[in-house]
Amino acid sequence: MCETVDDILVFKTNISNEEQLQDISAALNACAGIAQWNVDLKDIDFVLRIKPAAGTTGAAAIIQLVKEQGYQCHELE
Repeated sequence: MCETVDDILVFKTNISNEEQLQDISAALNACAGIAQWNVDLKDIDFVLRIKPAAGTTGAAAIIQLVKEQGYQCHELE
């Protein structure tokens, strides 16, 4: 099956450095609904990209997870 743009969830965050990235990585790695993720620390919006595991995790769940870790998170369209 080919991956499409719709398979990737994209968020604006305030995760702006390696220390913060390490801080949130445990929560993102522990989420069974996330197949892959990354944060672009060089982007002005510190973009978080999520590839859900078989479409199991929606944007609202990701936003809640990130906010519970103390970071801002807003879906980008």
